[in-house]
Amino acid sequence: MNKKNNKFLSFSLAIREILDDFRSDPKQYDLFAKVYSFLVEGKAVPGEEKCPPMGIRYGGIWYRPENLEERQFYNWHEFDYLLTQAFSLRSLSGEDIVKLYKMVTGVNASIDFQIINFTRPEGGRRISYTSTTDNTVKLFI
Repeated sequence: MNKKNNKFLSFSLAIREILDDFRSDPKQYDLFAKVYSFLVEGKAVPGEEKCPPMGIRYGGIWYRPENLEERQFYNWHEFDYLLTQAFSLRSLSGEDIVKLYKMVTGVNASIDFQIINFTRPEGGRRISYTSTTDNTVKLFI
């Protein structure tokens, strides 16, 4: 692919783009259920709940943790808070972030290591350094 079609994001920027996608269109119930299930390791399905006093139906997800039988309804208004909390509580690997990014954006993504090139001050040989901590998500758009 051409370099013009590649985009590199740090892991934190990739997570921010995932959150921004849901903020721009929070009524993505099916997709949110998949992402939330992946992050919190439970069972989430899209659904509705009827508000008793006024009879209004609200869209959202039904969630059941792996170790419990009782499920709970989360209105779509709570999605931003739930995702932010889930991301902060779980330590994600680079592979997890790439999987989530692909799931949400539909873009082909992979992990790439950030390579930092520098030259010695005295004009010596050029040295490349591959950082194992500053990984990026490489997107093929």
